[in-house]
Amino acid sequence: MPSQLTGTWQQAGPSASSAATLTLSASSYELSTGVVDQRGDVVVSGSEIDFFNAQASGVAAPQGTGRYEWSLEMGTLRFTPAIPDPNGTRGGLLSNQSYTGPNH
Repeated sequence: MPSQLTGTWQQAGPSASSAATLTLSASSYELSTGVVDQRGDVVVSGSEIDFFNAQASGVAAPQGTGRYEWSLEMGTLRFTPAIPDPNGTRGGLLSNQSYTGPNH
């Protein structure tokens, strides 16, 4: 995990009450909306970031892997799906979404 991605990110756009937070560490992630919490593993290779082994999805890697291209510009982290995410909850919170931060 590149150091510039580690920390807690806030979803850009939605109102503060419904925005998701994404916490990235060396090898894991947590997505939280206050209603939905999801944790799993994450790995970065170049501009690709893969989310997998989400405890709530019931689908293990490799079939349960969400594969995204990431970009970071001026403190905004954006995710573009490389393939459709088999985890609908995670896909809805990451696909073509932007996050600002991080708050370390």
